[in-house]
Amino acid sequence: MKFFCWNVRGLGKLRAVNRLNNVLRGANPQILFLMETKLDKRRMKKVRRKCGFIFGIDIPSTGTSGELSIGWKPDCDVSLRSYSRSHIDIEIKEDNAEKGDLQASVAALKRDIGASHGDY
Repeated sequence: MKFFCWNVRGLGKLRAVNRLNNVLRGANPQILFLMETKLDKRRMKKVRRKCGFIFGIDIPSTGTSGELSIGWKPDCDVSLRSYSRSHIDIEIKEDNAEKGDLQASVAALKRDIGASHGDY
């Protein structure tokens, strides 16, 4: 299972959305976690779907903090466990009946600059 995490620092412009889409084509992840999108739920859902992540949850921004968004492709078996303004916790079930947890949090990603990806 491949995942992709990115502190995008704003997705309000078409150029940023196109850049995200290009990066995702190369990485080809099944799960996408974005933070600091600075978009409302409706616009974030539209961007997430444009990038091929039909399912997901978007947590709106409060004040000056950005939004969190996690999306997954239709071939993923994902269950939402919990979420708050600073984290999203999901359970992932793969074809081989193995279960795994992925907790994406603001604190874990703020120390990293830019994007990261990998196999789960």
